[in-house]
Formats: sequence, C-alpha cells, structure tokens
Amino acid sequence: MGMGSSKIEAIQSLRAIAALMVVTRHTGLPSAMGGAGVDLFFVISGFVMVYSSRALFGDFKSVPIFALRRLIRIAPLYWIIILAALAIKGGSDISVIALSASFLPSAHGLVVPPGWTLVLEMFFYLLFALALFLPRRQASMLICFLIVALVSTHWHPINNFHRWYSSPIMLEFCAGVIIGNIYLERATPLSNKTALMLIAAGVAIFCATSAIADFEQSPYYRAAFWGLPATLVGAGVALGPNRRNRTLEFLGEASYSIYLGHWLVFEIVPLPSSWPLQAAIGILSGVAVFLLIERPVVRWLTRLAQTSVASHRVVPEPSALTAHAPSTL
Repeated sequence: MGMGSSKIEAIQSLRAIAALMVVTRHTGLPSAMGGAGVDLFFVISGFVMVYSSRALFGDFKSVPIFALRRLIRIAPLYWIIILAALAIKGGSDISVIALSASFLPSAHGLVVPPGWTLVLEMFFYLLFALALFLPRRQASMLICFLIVALVSTHWHPINNFHRWYSSPIMLEFCAGVIIGNIYLERATPLSNKTALMLIAAGVAIFCATSAIADFEQSPYYRAAFWGLPATLVGAGVALGPNRRNRTLEFLGEASYSIYLGHWLVFEIVPLPSSWPLQAAIGILSGVAVFLLIERPVVRWLTRLAQTSVASHRVVPEPSALTAHAPSTL
C-alpha cells in the first residue's frame, strides 16, 4: 500500500496555500505569482483523485460512485454562487448561463469567471471516470496519454471546446496523477532534506518566473513556468514527511469556498486600499461560505448518497471529500 494514510494533512495545508495565493492575486498586491495557486490546485487535484479513488480502480461499477462523489463536491456551491452572481449583478445571456452551470466552456465568458478552472477540472474528472475500469497503473497511464495527446493538438484547435480542453495547463493534472502513484507505491517518505529541496526549488522558480512576466493568459508558458514549480512543490509536500498545521488544514478544507466566495465578495463589497485587508476579507468571507453553506450542503448530500450506495465501499477523500480543484481554482 505504500506510505498512504487515511488522511494527508500536508496536502490539505498545501491546498490552503493555493487558495491564499489566488486570493492575493485578486487584491492590489503587485505580484503575478498568486495566479500560480491555480496550478498548485491542478497538481493537487491529480494527486487526490488517484489517492481517494484507490479502492475504485479496476471496477466499471465504481464509475457512478466516482461521478456522484465529484458532483456532490463541486456542483452545489458553484451553482449557488452562479445564482447569487445573477441575482446581484443582473442577467446574462441564457447560453452563457447554461454553459456555466454545465461546466462547459463558453466563448463569451462565464457567469462566474473563476469557473474556468472548474471547466478543466470537470473534463479531467470525465477522463478519470472513463479510465476507472482499469487497474490503477494502467488507468493512470491512459489518463496521461489522453491528456498529452489532446495537448499536442492545441496549436490547431477545431473549435472552442477543443481549444479549452487541449490547453497545456491540463498537463498539471498528469503531474498530480504521477505523484499520486508514486505516493501509493513508495514504502517510506522522502527525507526531510530532499522534500524541502523540492519545495524550495519550486518556490524559487515561482518567484523568479513571476518577476519576469505574468503567465496567466499564456497556457504554453504557464504550463512550463508555473506548472513545473507547482509539480516540485506538490511532490515535496506529498512525498515528504506529513507535517501538521491545524490552521492551514482548516483553511484547506475551506479552500473551495474561499476560491469561489472571495470572488463574489470582491465583486459586491467596497474594498479598502490595503491589499492585506482585502485578502483578510476574502479569506474570512470564504470561511463563512464554507461553514454556512458548503459544509452543511455537502454533508447532507453525502448522507443521501451513502444511503443510495450503502452496498459499496466509498473511500473518503482527505478531510471529508475535499478536492479543487479548485482546486481549486
């Protein structure tokens, strides 16, 4: 079984850091590096999907379980944020609303702009579900092969869907999948020194590349200059000693709400000029969304789902089915 445990606190803490990076990107902080939090989310997502689905591989009947679990985790809060955005900011084109709610790409933008990451996340889940009938190693190879094949066609997109789903950023999910397989098969964690070297190298590359340019709108450079360090940091955290930080673990559990909730609050609330205060408002509002909306809704829907699939053994994800993506972006 490797060095896996039922709960990976260090990954949860890394998820918190990714969410905080995204929040700072949307404040007045004069740095592009916060945008790389999304790249961290994608690497984390690839890892968590392999880890949390380890008992589902090799069984085609596990596909509905996986799909239901993903839907419960991602869709309700996103749909609630979409409805809130429409109520507060006014109407939008019906096609944009439909595509946004369906986690599909739109050439005219999305109702909730951060939802672009969920479009890619859901497509990754689709590929993952299609491969679940295979044993873990073969499924992981198939997922990575399909993504690499798609990315190789990105230079000549057939349509808007193809342009989105063939984005080089998808390679970051592959990195997480590979790390997840290494984690499950490695008998002992990396030494503290090796893990810290990987993390330090990733952070150094993040800082150096973000000082040169903003890669948020360039998927090619982004996959290289933010995807690579995100992989190094993700590997160092996942494969190294499992460190505990209660505050970061809680924020990691709330990371999806922070990711979506801070955007809505920033859109409707007058913000102070100080970026630390802006970040604090974003984090606190996201935590409130988590405690008041996301966690109660997910728990309720999970109980309903468990009643329906009581005959199946569903492996919980780290800290009660947390995952985005977010991841998540």
